[in-house]
Amino acid sequence: MRNSVFLFLFTCLSFYANAISTTIKGIAKDFAYNEIKIYVVDDYLTKHQTRILKEKISSDETFSTTFDLQQITQVIIKIQDKTAKIFMEPGKVYDIILSYNEELNKGRIYDRFLTLKFKFPNPKDINYQIAKYNMQYEDFVYKHKATFTGRSPEEIIPLIEKYKKHWYEKLKSIDNSFVKRYIIYSIANLEAAMDVSYNAYTVKFDPKRHKAQVFKEYLQNKRVDYENPQYMEFFKDFFKDEFLTLATSLKGYPMHDAINKYASYDSLKTVVQKLPAYKNDTLAELFILNGLREVKNNKWFVRKNILKIIHQIEKKGVNRQNRQIAHNLLLKIEQLNRLKKGNPAPEFTLTDVNGNKVSLSDFRGKHVYINFYASWSIPSLKEMKIMEMQYPKYKGVVEFISIATDGYIEDMKEFLKDNPGYTWTFLHYSDNSDVLEDYEVITVPKYIFIDDEGKILQAPAGRPVGNAERPNDVNIEKYFYELKIKALKGE
Repeated sequence: MRNSVFLFLFTCLSFYANAISTTIKGIAKDFAYNEIKIYVVDDYLTKHQTRILKEKISSDETFSTTFDLQQITQVIIKIQDKTAKIFMEPGKVYDIILSYNEELNKGRIYDRFLTLKFKFPNPKDINYQIAKYNMQYEDFVYKHKATFTGRSPEEIIPLIEKYKKHWYEKLKSIDNSFVKRYIIYSIANLEAAMDVSYNAYTVKFDPKRHKAQVFKEYLQNKRVDYENPQYMEFFKDFFKDEFLTLATSLKGYPMHDAINKYASYDSLKTVVQKLPAYKNDTLAELFILNGLREVKNNKWFVRKNILKIIHQIEKKGVNRQNRQIAHNLLLKIEQLNRLKKGNPAPEFTLTDVNGNKVSLSDFRGKHVYINFYASWSIPSLKEMKIMEMQYPKYKGVVEFISIATDGYIEDMKEFLKDNPGYTWTFLHYSDNSDVLEDYEVITVPKYIFIDDEGKILQAPAGRPVGNAERPNDVNIEKYFYELKIKALKGE
């Protein structure tokens, strides 16, 4: 494992040796003193992100950071639970203005977005060109929604061909190669969306077979365009469920054995490359990585063997990009297991209503019920009323912790003034917003139940509501009651 990590780090260092200094700066309106995080997308198959900045926005609402890029990269900006995305080119300076529009985010619970504007707009900027294309693409799909829904090839194919001809003509006036390829793969995805039967074992790339035509035009003997997110979306959609279909078919059973019996990447690749569509080493390996990503939780495959094969690709994949994808895939899987029952609960230190620093480890020896909430979330507010009734019954047996995920600590103080019956521990996330990522808080309320040794019991845990309200939910109070009975018996 140490050799594998060293090899991966070495290849990454080699890759970034020619990187160019790139700057992003700007104003985050109404977010003074908030924490801003900036991430780069490492690869577009796993969409794994690496954080390059975490700092407080200054009192004048400004921020700035410089980092190295070798290629056009998608960058994610996060403030609180809000995000913005931007493509950045190496060597450029991006001066932006971030703001939050309540009206535009109306009805959004957890996928709220920041409005991003350029201080000095440039029609030739890749973000401008891609946004303009995306709007026209969406208009086209919406205008012909009824036709696409009908799934009649006789109607859809001429429609797509007309759209394709129109944009291929316009591509002649677009200078940026990244934007050109983005548009081409967007069209490829439209073509691949045709619901025509396709079997990789029998296809001979007959021009009459629609999906085979798409394969031939965009994938066969073509360079894998790792740097373009639209290519990878096309790749994932084109091969969706194909790996599973092949591996569980009679002819594809050797793939199944290569995974479940031998845990061998070499055996798996040998079987895959016997198929006409996967002769190319790079494409075959990417197909395998994408397939393992899809089936990692499938009951027909031995999960630990899947991990072993991904480790093998991480170590000896055909190129740096595939090795990085394998590495990121392992990180993603590890993150998914982070809150598995029996694993140590992620540690945190946050500020309480009195300004004291409180750590999860302070509660070692006690069971802990954590509640992530937001002041705008009606379910959060309703369920804390139930917690108010439960806490006196189980105080001393189970410690309650509520973590505010929005606003400022002063807002939490006002909230508690309005709710004097909430006497358990309240903390604010602002000192360490990583706690939201560590506990995978995408929406609220979210609950976590931790045992007296600091290990995960339930994640997510049951809500503090009766079965009458949520008949499919775990009855968390049942566990509280059992712990109380054990405590009374001295167990």
